[in-house]
This record gives sequence, structure tokens and C-alpha cells, in this order.
Amino acid sequence: MASLLADELRKAEDKPWEVLNAATNSWGPRNELAYLQQYGLFDTDTLVLVINTDDLYATKPISLVVGRSYSYPDKPPGLALIELYQLYLAPPRQIPELEELRNQRKQNLIDNLAAIREIKAIAAKSNIQFILALTPLLSELQTGSTPEETEARNKLQQLVAAEEIEYQDFLQIWSDFPQPESLYRDRIHPSPQGNTKIIDRLASIIVGQK
Repeated sequence: MASLLADELRKAEDKPWEVLNAATNSWGPRNELAYLQQYGLFDTDTLVLVINTDDLYATKPISLVVGRSYSYPDKPPGLALIELYQLYLAPPRQIPELEELRNQRKQNLIDNLAAIREIKAIAAKSNIQFILALTPLLSELQTGSTPEETEARNKLQQLVAAEEIEYQDFLQIWSDFPQPESLYRDRIHPSPQGNTKIIDRLASIIVGQK
């Protein structure tokens, strides 16, 4: 997504742009905050945080999964075929301690909102533009948000208003899209078409505020 956003910004303003992507598998707002606290902002002009509805309930950064989940190996696989099986065919390994953390959903929501508030504070301290974008789950576009998802969205909206955050809610932006399934490659992650639409929107905001 970083290279696509740089290309779109270059087209809009006809000058070189450098876009850095700081994310990895299963990161939530607290991971992003920890990264900024550790490595800083790299003298950037704009900080964009893109999350999905599930990220509002993400667990805190933790090492429980390393070496226990197939997605977080602590050593290289013996064969590529073994890795293929583990990642796409084998049933996921159960990690009881992680499930316990995931079940603390109300506290996770509180802590993730606090992390977003702190990310905004870091951007404000450096006097840089901060944009928060929330993408919905596919099911939210198809059948509507659950009560829990609605609660999370409402609390995020309160935070956005209180902190005066530049906010893009793609549930509203995509609400009249005729085939929402084409915007996704699974129930959470956008497809290339979905990513293109996100990038187009973000690029127009970034260029428009320069």
C-alpha cells in the first residue's frame, strides 16, 4: 500500500513522495504506538493510521504467540511445503493465554482508544498532520454492524470529536457501493480494488491539506 500511495501522491502533485509503512501481521493501535515510541516519526509530514473495526478490540503487544502460532515462527521451516501446510492447511494452534486476553474486549477497547489518543498527541507535538482511517468488516457492509461493533465505533467517534482528529470512516464512504465483496479478499482485509479506493481517498486528503 505504501508504494501505491506514493504513486498516487506523485500523480496528484508531480513531485517525488516517500511513504513508509510500519505494520505487520495482527498489529493493533498499541503496536503502532509502541513502534512510534521506539523509532519516532522519521521527520515525516503526515502520519496516517489505518485500522479496521476488529483492531479496536486488538490485544496488547505480547510474545505469547512467538514459536507457538504458525504465523509467528521462531525458526525457519525445514521445507517450503511444510510452511505452506502450516499457514494454509493445518488447523490453527490454540493458545489459551491468548484467548483469555482476547476475551477482555471492553478493556482492550479502552486501551486501544487510549493508544490512538497518544498517537494523535505524538503527531501534534511534532506539528504534523494526523489522519485516522477506519475500514469496516465485510459483514458490516453486508448486514450492518453488531451491537459490539457499533459501541466501538461510537466510542471512537467520541474520541475523534474530542481530539479533533481528521477521520475517514469507510463504512460511510462505501455504504452505497453495489458489490462490497469485491472490495475484500477475506472478511477483514481489502482487495486490490479496496486498497485502491482507500489510497485514492487518503491521497486526496493529504494533497488537499498541503
